[in-house]
Amino acid sequence: MTPPTVTKTERVDDTPLLIAQMEKMQIADLMDKHFPVHGTPLRWSGLGIGQTVVGWLAYIQSEGDHRLNHVQG
Repeated sequence: MTPPTVTKTERVDDTPLLIAQMEKMQIADLMDKHFPVHGTPLRWSGLGIGQTVVGWLAYIQSEGDHRLNHVQG
Protein backbone atom coordinates (compact mmCIF):
# COMPACT_ATOMS: atom_id res chain seq x y z
CA MET A 1 0.00 0.00 0.00
CA THR A 2 1.39 3.40 -1.00
CA PRO A 3 1.27 6.33 1.44
CA PRO A 4 -1.25 9.08 0.62
CA THR A 5 0.00 11.98 -1.47
CA VAL A 6 0.18 15.25 0.41
CA THR A 7 -0.36 18.32 -1.72
CA LYS A 8 0.50 21.75 -0.38
CA THR A 9 -0.86 24.84 -2.07
CA GLU A 10 0.83 28.19 -1.69
CA ARG A 11 -0.88 31.37 -2.71
CA VAL A 12 1.05 33.48 -5.19
CA ASP A 13 0.05 37.02 -4.38
CA ASP A 14 -0.52 39.42 -7.24
CA THR A 15 0.53 42.60 -5.41
CA PRO A 16 4.27 42.31 -6.20
CA LEU A 17 3.42 41.71 -9.86
CA LEU A 18 1.13 44.74 -9.96
CA ILE A 19 3.74 46.97 -8.31
CA ALA A 20 6.48 45.72 -10.67
CA GLN A 21 4.29 46.48 -13.68
CA MET A 22 3.52 49.98 -12.37
CA GLU A 23 7.26 50.55 -11.80
CA LYS A 24 7.90 49.52 -15.39
CA MET A 25 5.22 52.02 -16.50
CA GLN A 26 6.88 54.71 -14.30
CA ILE A 27 3.55 55.70 -12.75
CA ALA A 28 5.14 57.04 -9.55
CA ASP A 29 7.55 59.27 -11.48
CA LEU A 30 4.75 60.59 -13.68
CA MET A 31 2.53 61.32 -10.67
CA ASP A 32 5.36 63.16 -8.89
CA LYS A 33 6.12 65.13 -12.07
CA HIS A 34 2.53 66.20 -12.78
CA PHE A 35 1.42 66.71 -9.16
CA PRO A 36 4.32 68.33 -7.30
CA VAL A 37 4.15 68.75 -3.54
CA HIS A 38 3.45 72.34 -2.62
CA GLY A 39 4.93 74.07 0.37
CA THR A 40 8.30 73.52 1.92
CA PRO A 41 9.89 70.34 0.52
CA LEU A 42 11.99 69.93 3.67
CA ARG A 43 8.83 69.44 5.74
CA TRP A 44 7.58 66.61 3.50
CA SER A 45 8.62 63.22 4.83
CA GLY A 46 7.68 59.63 4.09
CA LEU A 47 6.43 58.24 0.81
CA GLY A 48 5.94 60.56 -2.09
CA ILE A 49 2.60 61.05 -3.80
CA GLY A 50 3.59 58.73 -6.65
CA GLN A 51 4.55 55.83 -4.38
CA THR A 52 1.37 56.33 -2.35
CA VAL A 53 -0.74 56.17 -5.50
CA VAL A 54 1.09 53.03 -6.69
CA GLY A 55 0.37 51.30 -3.37
CA TRP A 56 -3.26 52.40 -3.42
CA LEU A 57 -3.77 51.25 -7.02
CA ALA A 58 -2.11 47.90 -6.30
CA TYR A 59 -4.48 47.38 -3.37
CA ILE A 60 -7.56 48.28 -5.43
CA GLN A 61 -6.53 46.02 -8.32
CA SER A 62 -5.58 43.17 -5.99
CA GLU A 63 -8.87 43.25 -4.12
CA GLY A 64 -10.93 43.67 -7.28
CA ASP A 65 -13.28 45.94 -5.35
CA HIS A 66 -13.32 49.60 -6.32
CA ARG A 67 -16.33 50.66 -4.22
CA LEU A 68 -15.84 53.23 -1.47
CA ASN A 69 -18.73 51.78 0.59
CA HIS A 70 -20.35 48.38 0.53
CA VAL A 71 -23.86 48.28 -0.88
CA GLN A 72 -26.49 47.12 1.57
CA GLY A 73 -28.20 43.86 0.60
